[in-house]
Amino acid sequence: MINQSSYRKSFIESSIYTARLYGFDGLDLSVGPSMSINMTNLGILFDEWRDAIASDSRKSGKSQLLLVMSATYSPAQHSATYPIDIMKRTLDWIHLVAYDYHVPAEFNFTGAHAALYGTSNWVNTDEWIKEWLRGGLSASKLVLGLPYHGYAWTLVNPNEKEFGAPSSGPAVTSDGSMGYKNIKSFIQGYGYGAAAVYNSTYVTKLFVVGSTWINFDDVETIKAKISYAKENNLSGYTVFQLSNDDNWILSRAAQGKDEDGLNKRKVLVPILVSFDVDPVRRYKLDWRKRVQIIEGLTQGLLYLQEYSNFTIIHRDVKSSNVLLDEEMNPKISDFGMARLFRKDELEANTSRIVGTYGYVPPEYVRKGIYSMKYDVYSFGVLLLQIISGKRSACYYGADENWNLLEYAYELWKDGEGVEFFDPSLDDSFSSCKLTRCLQVALLCVQENPLDRPSMLKISSMLKNENAPIATPKRPSFSTKRDEEEDSVLRNKIYSVNDATISDLEPR
Repeated sequence: MINQSSYRKSFIESSIYTARLYGFDGLDLSVGPSMSINMTNLGILFDEWRDAIASDSRKSGKSQLLLVMSATYSPAQHSATYPIDIMKRTLDWIHLVAYDYHVPAEFNFTGAHAALYGTSNWVNTDEWIKEWLRGGLSASKLVLGLPYHGYAWTLVNPNEKEFGAPSSGPAVTSDGSMGYKNIKSFIQGYGYGAAAVYNSTYVTKLFVVGSTWINFDDVETIKAKISYAKENNLSGYTVFQLSNDDNWILSRAAQGKDEDGLNKRKVLVPILVSFDVDPVRRYKLDWRKRVQIIEGLTQGLLYLQEYSNFTIIHRDVKSSNVLLDEEMNPKISDFGMARLFRKDELEANTSRIVGTYGYVPPEYVRKGIYSMKYDVYSFGVLLLQIISGKRSACYYGADENWNLLEYAYELWKDGEGVEFFDPSLDDSFSSCKLTRCLQVALLCVQENPLDRPSMLKISSMLKNENAPIATPKRPSFSTKRDEEEDSVLRNKIYSVNDATISDLEPR
C-alpha cells in the first residue's frame, strides 16, 4: 500500500474519515521493522498523513487528530531502520511495545519477556529506549507499554531454573502465554506458601514449580517500571490486555494508588530494588545519591530515638522497609513490630522473637533483649549493603564461608576494604568516605550492644571526617574470634535469608 502514491492517498483519506465518523481522537498505526516495509516510503506516508490531518482540521474547524504509532523492539534491531527524523516531526508519540522479547515458542532457553534491564545481548526496555534517544527522539514522545501477561516455560532440568536455563518449549498453554489473572490463580492453586519471587536484575516476577518456569509482571514490577518512566521523562504508559488485570490491581498500582483506590503522595520503591542489582543499574545510584540515602536514614532513626516524645524501637529496619521516593529520599516504613519506650527506659525483653534474619542482633536472638542498640545493629547491616551492593543472605570469601559481616570485617582488618565496596562507587568528590562508612558499620554490628555507638555518635562520625572513631571488634555471629577476645563458645547463627518472623502480641 505505501509504495504507491494513489494507494497512500486513499488509505489516508479513509482513515481520517473513519476517525471523524466515530468520534475518535486520533489514529494509531502498528509497524514493526521486521515487516517487509520500505522505510523510506513509510516516512513519506507519515509526512502525507500529517499534512492531510492538518488540512482536515482547517476545513472542519476541529482540533487536529492525533497521529501515533506502536513500535516493536529498537529502531535498529532489525535490518530495516525506522525513519526517526520524519517520525519526530509527524508523530505525536510512539507506543513502545515493551514485551514479548523472549517467548518459549521461539527460544530453547528461559528469558524475561518484558525485561526492563539486562545485559547487552538480551533485549531489554532500558537499552531500547536509550537507542531511541540516541537516534534523536525526545523522551516526551515515548509511551511505555506495560504487559498484563507473562509466559510459562518447560524446563529441561527442574534443578536448572535460572535465566538462560535450557527449555523444551511452552508450558501450561499451547504457546506459554498466560494472563496476569490466570497466573495469579495458578500460583494460588498450589496452596499456602506458594509465591512468586521478584528479580531486580531484569525487573520481573518468577514462579517456578517442578519443571514449570513462569515470568510475568505484577504490582512490584509495574511500580518499578512506572518509576523508571517518570525518572526518564517519558510521556506516559499504555497497557496491553487490560482484561487480564485482576480486580484492577495492576492498573491501580500503575496510577500510584493503593488497594482502596486512593492516590499515594509519592511513588515509593524498596531500597532493595536499588542496591541489590547487575552493573546495568548501579550507575543510577552513584555515591552522591547513596550518601543522601544514608543521611536520610540516619536522621530518621535519630528522630525515633532522640527527638520524638517517646523512644521508638522499630525492630525491623531492613532494606525492604526503607522506601525511596522520586527524589531518592528514604522513608522508614512498616512499624508493625515497633515498641515505645519512655525516655527513662533503656531496654526491655520479650519471649516472642520477631524480626528478619540477618538484621537481628545477638542479644535479641538469645535473650529477647531489645533497646535502641537493636536498631543501631540493623542500621549497620543496612549500611554494609549500601556501600557494597551485596546481600546479607549470601556467603562470601574464597571458601564462601563468611557471612556479610565477617567478610566486611576480614577485609577491613587486612586493609583491603576497597574489595568490599561496590566497584561502581567513587567517593573522590564527597566528604563522606566509603572507608569511614565501613568502619562505622562495623562498630554498629559488634556483639556487645554497649560497644555499639548511639545514633547521635553515628551521625557525628559520618558527617565529620575529623571526629574520633573507635576500632571495631569482630562482629556478632562470627565463626571465629580475635586473639585478644575470650574463647567463649558462641551460638553459630548466620544470616541465611530475608524471611520475616512475625508473632502477634498486644502493644
